[in-house]
Amino acid sequence: MLGKNHLAFGITSALATSVVLNKAGVELDYATVSIITASSAFGSLLPDIDDPNSMIGRLFVHIASFINRVFGHRTITHDLMIFLPLFIASFFVKNTIFFGIMLGYIGHLFLDSLTEQGVCFNYFGHRKALKTGWGKFGVGYIHLLPEKLRFKSGSFMSKVVTTMFCVLNVYAIYSMYAVNLLK
Repeated sequence: MLGKNHLAFGITSALATSVVLNKAGVELDYATVSIITASSAFGSLLPDIDDPNSMIGRLFVHIASFINRVFGHRTITHDLMIFLPLFIASFFVKNTIFFGIMLGYIGHLFLDSLTEQGVCFNYFGHRKALKTGWGKFGVGYIHLLPEKLRFKSGSFMSKVVTTMFCVLNVYAIYSMYAVNLLK
């Protein structure tokens, strides 16, 4: 997926999540929703900090180059075993920025798990298999789609899928408000 796809999905996901939280009784003002949305946008780009040519990698080129040189792309920054404890912590740490970053991050991993390359699972446990090419056979990678339905990052299909999920997010926002308007 391209950065703009991740960014669009991160922003619409944050807005949809804010609406759902609000409807569930969590009081959110405009400033809080803005913070969640902005931090989700940042979080949606963050896993690609391992690629110096990515949107975020160009901003932090030295960090991106270092991570890419040492680990490669879609390894530690796309690793569910590293991300999962952070995501769980976001529920206990009552910090709006951290929650937004984790929301965007999980959206990024979700979209990447639909592609041919998938996302890494337990890089440190599988790094030998990944480096020797066994990753091509599913060792250490998670794919949410069957092989025939996976697509390449940056392809027309990736744009279609991202647009579809963004439209679903906007529909969720609209339907929550439309229900409220009809009452």
